[in-house]
Amino acid sequence: MKKSLIILAAAVLTLILGTVSLAAPVTPNGIQATALMDFTNLENGEKTMGDLGFWSVDMSKTVTINNGLITVNAGDWGAFPSFGDDEKNILKSADGLGFYVAAGEAGGGIGCGFNSDTTVNYVLAQDKTAYLVDKDGNVTEATTYFYADTGQGIIDIPANFAGYVYFPYESYIANDGTKAAFDTASQTVATLIFSTSTTGNITYGEIYAYSGEYTPDDSGKDDDKDPSAEDGDISVLAYAAAAISCLGGITFIRKKR
Repeated sequence: MKKSLIILAAAVLTLILGTVSLAAPVTPNGIQATALMDFTNLENGEKTMGDLGFWSVDMSKTVTINNGLITVNAGDWGAFPSFGDDEKNILKSADGLGFYVAAGEAGGGIGCGFNSDTTVNYVLAQDKTAYLVDKDGNVTEATTYFYADTGQGIIDIPANFAGYVYFPYESYIANDGTKAAFDTASQTVATLIFSTSTTGNITYGEIYAYSGEYTPDDSGKDDDKDPSAEDGDISVLAYAAAAISCLGGITFIRKKR
C-alpha cells in the first residue's frame, strides 16, 4: 500500500512538473515578490490584442504567445486585463511592480505605467531607478529617461537579457499635469500598461507585486540561486495547488518568495 502511494505521488509530481513551468522569481536582496498574473493558459501562436482581452488603441495589433510568454512588437503599447480585488489588495500594500522580461539581439526599451482605481494614469518619471535582475541574481540599476514617442519614462533592456525588472512605486508620477507622486494610502494599481520602444521586440512573462527595499549584498550576489536553473522546483507545486481564477485565458496567481 505504501509503495503504491509513493508510485502515485511520483506520477502526480511528474504530471505537475511536466505541465507547470512557472518558477519563483529571482529578486534583489531585501525584496520579496508575489506573483499576480501569468499567461500560461494562453494558446501558442499569433493573437490580436482583442483576442486576448487586452486593450490597445488598435485592437488588431498582434502579439506572439509561446509557452506562457508574450512577445510584444517593437513600438507597440497596450494594457493587460485589470486586476481583481485580491490582486489589488496585494498591490495596495506593496512597494512596487515587477515583470519577467526578455529581449533579443537588438535589445529594447520598456515603459510600465498603470491606471489607478481612481482612474488616474501614472507613468514613470525621468531619472528614477529600476532594478534589472538576471537569472543568476546579478542586479543592475537602470535609470529611466524620457521617451518622446510615448511621452513618459522608460528603461533600456540589454541585448539578450532574460530576467526580471522591478519598478518602485516612488518612480511614478501622475500623467495629468500635476505630476503628483503615487500614494497607495488613497488608491491602488488597477490596470497595467505596457509599452516598448522601437529598438526591438520585448517578451513578457509573469507579473508581480513586490515588497521591501533593495539592499546590495556585499557577497556580490544579490539573491539565491535561480530556481529556474533546476530541472524541477518544488515551489511549482504551490502554483499547481493554488486556487486560481481566469479572465480571458489570463491566470491570476499569488505566491510570495
